[in-house]
Amino acid sequence: MKIKLYLTTTLAISALLLVTSCSKKPQTIEEKAKAEVQSFFDAIDKGEVLTYLYNSDYVEDREFLNQVVNTAAKNLDEDIYNQAMQTLGSFAEVIDIQSDNISLQIIDSLKEINELEEFTTEETIDAHTQSINSGVDSISEALKTTSQIKFEDLHKHNAFEKLITKFDKSASAILSMYIFSLGGPKSADDLTFIKVDEATVSITYKDYYDSPLFLRMNNGKWELYEDIDDEEMICFKLNHEEKLEILKDISDEFKIDTSDSESEYEKAKIIQSLKLIENSFTPLKEKMEYETFEKNIGALLMMLMMQM
Repeated sequence: MKIKLYLTTTLAISALLLVTSCSKKPQTIEEKAKAEVQSFFDAIDKGEVLTYLYNSDYVEDREFLNQVVNTAAKNLDEDIYNQAMQTLGSFAEVIDIQSDNISLQIIDSLKEINELEEFTTEETIDAHTQSINSGVDSISEALKTTSQIKFEDLHKHNAFEKLITKFDKSASAILSMYIFSLGGPKSADDLTFIKVDEATVSITYKDYYDSPLFLRMNNGKWELYEDIDDEEMICFKLNHEEKLEILKDISDEFKIDTSDSESEYEKAKIIQSLKLIENSFTPLKEKMEYETFEKNIGALLMMLMMQM
């Protein structure tokens, strides 16, 4: 009995060691950096890129992000906010209705850019039509989601964290489309990772060796740099004075004092402008041929420029 138990235990331990040794865990600094970068691409594929960034090493003060939203909400005028969201919802409706035409416009623009600075082939652009369509649909969805955010939700203590969960999926699809439009990488396998020192790795894409990024491991956390000798990381890291200045700027930007007639007039003018913009979307709220769409877009842009 003891021999049988001994053999069973030995076999179990051996199997565990075999599985552990076969599961390829990152060992070198290059492998660890590649795994970190791949987690970013995985988050895009899963539709969770905002959550990934929010919880990553690159965001140091998450509570401050909630303070930014709360400060904006505290100084926003509720009537202006509600009209702005109504106008934004109308814009989302236009993008939804004209999604096919917008996708065609993006594809034509990419082909024109590709003729000037070849980053891919026309066949590759055409092959990614579905991805571009999905990106446009995601923009519409993101704007629609934004327009449905209630004024009181912006005052909650975890407002920013709640907001990113609403936009994760659409933001991931938009980012995926954007990376493709720049001819960017699809995964960490498309990048080159070169060890600089025991804690630092340079990351390059294709033959762009003159502009690498640098990942550095510092006290168990990743730090991202544009220059290996740069002291400033690419991350959301602010000192106390910078935070206070940002909050003050937000407060000054959004605050409208309606205690006098002049301020009331300014408020009414803003709301009226938002209504005019919303009404200008009406011609685009029906299906149309691409040529008609282009003409209507030109007229809309002219009107918006006059409003601004």
